[in-house]
Amino acid sequence: MRPRSWTRITALHGVLAVLALTASSWPAEDSIEKELKKSCGKGQGQDCLALASAYREGRAVQKNAKKAAEYYKKGCELRVSRACLELAAMFRAGEGMSPNIERAVEYMKAACDMQDAGGCGLLGEIYEIGAEVPMDLRQAVDYHQRACQNALAKSCGRLGAIYLKGAPMPRDAKKAAEFFEKGCSGGDFPSCGSLGSLVWSGEGMAVNRPRAVTLFKKSCDGEYHPACHDLALAHARGEGVSKNASLARELFTKACGANEYRSCYQLGLMHRDGAATAQSFTDAATLFAKACQGNVGGGCYELGVFNATGRGVKRNLAQAMSLYRDGCTHGEPRGCLALGLLYEGGQGVVKDLRLMASLIDEACSKGLMDACGRLAKIYEAASGVNRDINKAMSLHGQACEASFFSNCHDLGVYHYDGRYISRDIQKAVELFRRACDGDFPASCFALGTLHEKGEGVARDRARAQELFIKACEGKISAACAKLPRRLQPR
Repeated sequence: MRPRSWTRITALHGVLAVLALTASSWPAEDSIEKELKKSCGKGQGQDCLALASAYREGRAVQKNAKKAAEYYKKGCELRVSRACLELAAMFRAGEGMSPNIERAVEYMKAACDMQDAGGCGLLGEIYEIGAEVPMDLRQAVDYHQRACQNALAKSCGRLGAIYLKGAPMPRDAKKAAEFFEKGCSGGDFPSCGSLGSLVWSGEGMAVNRPRAVTLFKKSCDGEYHPACHDLALAHARGEGVSKNASLARELFTKACGANEYRSCYQLGLMHRDGAATAQSFTDAATLFAKACQGNVGGGCYELGVFNATGRGVKRNLAQAMSLYRDGCTHGEPRGCLALGLLYEGGQGVVKDLRLMASLIDEACSKGLMDACGRLAKIYEAASGVNRDINKAMSLHGQACEASFFSNCHDLGVYHYDGRYISRDIQKAVELFRRACDGDFPASCFALGTLHEKGEGVARDRARAQELFIKACEGKISAACAKLPRRLQPR
């Protein structure tokens, strides 16, 4: 049940609204204004708030920011927290006065001390962001906790984000999940999306993809567009929910329209590939451009490929290079690799092997195993770097684990030769077999040769012949020479 003072203030607001609608101007001292002044003077803080709002908005009285601030101050002194917050807003915006963030914070603190969750939450945001006052995450946490305890769902969500980031306290995904759960239950849709991400990955809790999808949907329905993106990915991949490319496209479209740039990139891929939509390189290029403008490296890279090939846009190698560079800067390793390869071949630029090596190294460090495999060969050949066989072998190993089979073969050769590492025939056999199973024909030939000799494996001419046939089909001429003409592919 609302307190009687609330009923009184609501009624007076109603009268003020009617008067504002029925009079083009109003005397400075009308009966309603007098009544509010009188009751405010008698300690009715809610009426101080009503009168201040009337002066501030010019409802039934002449607009007067100075008087608004005066009566908000009186209301605040009478422990009406809303009056404190309205006065804080005036000081913050410089409404009828010079902006004064120190005074604004003072009145926000007064409201917070009255257990007003909104005041505590505002202080939490101000100290967390650090744009108007010096950033102080410990104070931010303190105020967000007070707001969250008083059921401000948004502050619960902000606490979750702070615990997940791990500053100023140690990172704690479980604690973050608890705050996101509380925020989501209170109607804070970003909290639902963030909780969904943790449930999806199993960080701080057990993996539960169907529940994650439910959380993403709740968050997306509340217009939190990063969750729309995550929900779209789930539908696109059929993870945690039935695969539905058409629905994924609709969700990517919604999120992209709200400048969730990752969704623009995914939507661009769908238009490029004709997935659940008509194939259109022109539309794909437009979407990649928007994604790139939003600092999504994949969008810059894909648009760079379009510029390099003339697909969807006019061919422009200089623009492609610029886009590859932007992609690399924004964390897309394929952009680093593509740019490095242009410097390797001197395409549209002066050939620069040092820069090539540096860019491919960057692509590898960003997790692109194709780049790591190439970098291994760069260290072997001393192309733009000092020769380093140990580094090369380590990179071959990384790439091999990611199923780049030429690197498995090269590492097998090192183990077989024993020139830079202790000779290990069994390890060589293992690597050649793995690469051959991955259809790398040189390894099939090497493994066939070992079976032919009985070196490291049982001598088996029939098995050797099978491997030579496979290698010959892969255009290894030495393998073909090992076969009778009738077994050689035509």
